Amino acid sequence: EQNVPPYVVFTDSTLEDMAKQRPTTPDGLRNVSGVGERKLQLFGRRFLEAIVQHVMGRVSNGEKPRGSTQLLTFDLYNKGMTLDEMATERQLTTASIVSHLAQLKQSGYDVDLTTLITPAERSAIEAAIDEIGLIEGQVKPLYEHLNGQYDYGRIRLVIALLGV
Repeated sequence: EQNVPPYVVFTDSTLEDMAKQRPTTPDGLRNVSGVGERKLQLFGRRFLEAIVQHVMGRVSNGEKPRGSTQLLTFDLYNKGMTLDEMATERQLTTASIVSHLAQLKQSGYDVDLTTLITPAERSAIEAAIDEIGLIEGQVKPLYEHLNGQYDYGRIRLVIALLGV
């Protein structure tokens, strides 16, 4: 497309490193030897799409390549599933699903965390945080304060939304 020889895009050693690491995010691609910001901007999206497609193909063949669990969750998210539906489908907890989606969001994937929780749930959890505070990394006090009404995943989601 750009009328440049392949070695100008990425060297063989860079392509070999990509094949070895199989990055699925821009941050992951930055860690590949030979990928700088300019090449990431120019070619990163296309290479990441190809790598993700390859990884998902391996998943559909029954393999479990590194990084694929988050991509499977992202696929279900893109299909419009709720947290509970994704957790049931993946046979994981909602906390695991939230963790996947938060990691994907931080890695540059298009994930709108606000769509995963109702305004009432968010409001109640935020009120509990305001009432008892938040001890870094400790969700259990909030869970207990809310009498178990909201699972750990939803509490972690609100914490992620608040950026604390």
